[in-house]
Amino acid sequence: MKKILTVFLSILMVISLAACTKKAEEPKEEEPVIDEPKTSFHLEVDFANGVKESVEMSSDASDNFIECIKGLGPIIGEVTVENGKIVAVKDKKAENGAKWELYVNDGLYEDDVTKLTVSKDDVIRLVYVPGEEPQVNVELNEDVLGGWQTYEAFEDRMKEKEKKIFEKAMEGIDGVAYVPLRVLASQPVSGMNYAFLAQGITVTAVPSVDYYIVVIYVDTENNEDIKAINMLKVPEIETKEEGSDSLLGSWMIFRADEKEKISDKKIQTSFEKAIAQQKDLKVLPLQLLATQLVEGNNYMALCYGEPVEDASKGDLCIVEWYEDLKGNVSLTDIRYLNLAYYVAGE
Repeated sequence: MKKILTVFLSILMVISLAACTKKAEEPKEEEPVIDEPKTSFHLEVDFANGVKESVEMSSDASDNFIECIKGLGPIIGEVTVENGKIVAVKDKKAENGAKWELYVNDGLYEDDVTKLTVSKDDVIRLVYVPGEEPQVNVELNEDVLGGWQTYEAFEDRMKEKEKKIFEKAMEGIDGVAYVPLRVLASQPVSGMNYAFLAQGITVTAVPSVDYYIVVIYVDTENNEDIKAINMLKVPEIETKEEGSDSLLGSWMIFRADEKEKISDKKIQTSFEKAIAQQKDLKVLPLQLLATQLVEGNNYMALCYGEPVEDASKGDLCIVEWYEDLKGNVSLTDIRYLNLAYYVAGE
């Protein structure tokens, strides 16, 4: 009996050792390795004429800017660098006085671009600056780094009835796609004239974006007729001479609502700081028209201004202001729009 017990215990020990050995040999399940990108940043390319491209970039191989953007041809086009400067993006070459400027977090980068390293969450902007025509007896502002760029983002503030009037009247217009933004004024006649602020986008390979004032007449039977389409060309906007009523006649300007805001919250805050410096007018923004990248930013907006002191009617005005890189804001100009010029037909 003792021998049988000894044999049984021996067999049990062998089985236990085998089981332990097998368990030791089983490979441990490895935890997945997550490769963190070496760097990530946001890239924007402004080709001018309203054409912009943007892409989120990340790289686990390099933080060198030029290395990171290699192979972006299908997205933004190939980038050509000569002597440490960007000379072409896609088919947009820096010729005849034009240039490509590079901004890192709103600061102009002027060193060798091949040595630029990017960090996480950087915002890199490539801006095409067209060459300027020769000017005579004009003092050039050395701070200006680029031209005014039409601001494309807007909020739909059209009433459904007005939008239908605009869309029905503009049916069949070729070459330019017009987007109605709001009604600026109306004129009761035998029926009604409406002056619309619209954005026009050319239907071309390289589209351009501009603002227009479109006058549409609606007769007593609700038939629409286009009376005028006049470009509100930024920054050469026709304004009134001081004290002039511009012969607007019976046109009634629409007053802006108290809740009017610029669609970009950051720019709205900048606008409020600027307009606080004007005590004589209560000013409400209608549309941010354009921005200009300088050592900071210039802004231009179409607004409704109403005198604070007297009871005279308000008017449409062009407000310009500047914000530097530190967030300091200054009001630079307020001029009254010459609406009579823009509602006139050919």
